[in-house]
Amino acid sequence: MYRNSPAKIQRVAILLRAPGGSYWLSGLTGFLTYITYALLNDAWGNYALAAIAVYLYLSIPAYSRLSNRLESRTGDLTGLTTVGRAARYALQFAVNCALLYVFVAGGILDPAGLGRIGGFFGAAAWVTAVSQGGQYAANWLAAIGVGSSDRNVVVSISVSVVVNALAVSGVAWVQSIYVGASLFFAGVILFSGVLYDIKALRMPIRRRSSRSVSTL
Repeated sequence: MYRNSPAKIQRVAILLRAPGGSYWLSGLTGFLTYITYALLNDAWGNYALAAIAVYLYLSIPAYSRLSNRLESRTGDLTGLTTVGRAARYALQFAVNCALLYVFVAGGILDPAGLGRIGGFFGAAAWVTAVSQGGQYAANWLAAIGVGSSDRNVVVSISVSVVVNALAVSGVAWVQSIYVGASLFFAGVILFSGVLYDIKALRMPIRRRSSRSVSTL
C-alpha cells in the first residue's frame, strides 16, 4: 500500500498502524493537555486537570472509533453525508461542553477568558469546529493510505489540544485567528457535505432518465 510513498510517509503510516499505537498517541494527548493548560494557567497542582489528562488517555481511542462509526452509520441510514457529519458534531460538542465545564468548575480556566470567543457555549462550538477540521484531514490521509482513520483522528485531536488550550486560556492574538479558523473549517465541512449529498441525490434521477430514453 505504501510502496510508492516517500520514506517518511511510510514510517508514519507504519507507526500509526502499529499495535497499541492509539493508546501511545492518546497518552501523548493527555500529556500535552496537562502540560499546556498547566503552563498557560499556572495549574500544575490542579487535580481536575490531572483527572482530565488521565481521562483523555483512557478514552480517546474509543472516542475516536465512536465518532467515526456514528458519522458512518448515521450517513448510511439517512443516505446523507451532511446528517452524518452533524451527528458527529453534536456528539463532540456535547463532550466538549462537559470537558469545558470541568475546566471552569475545577479552577483551571478563568470564565472571563472565554468572553472573546462567545462565552462557554461559543467556546465549545469553536473548539468542536477546529477539532472536526483536523479530523477530516486525518480521515483524508487514511483514505490515501497514510495510517488508519481511527489513529489519525487521535493524532489530530492531540494537535488540536494545544491550539484549543491557547484559545480558551485567553491568549488574545490566538483567539482572533481561532474564530476565523473555526468558521472556515465549519464552512468547508458543511459546504462539501451538502455538495456531496446534492450529487448523490441527482444520480438516481440521471439513471432513471437514461433508462427512459433507452426504452423509447
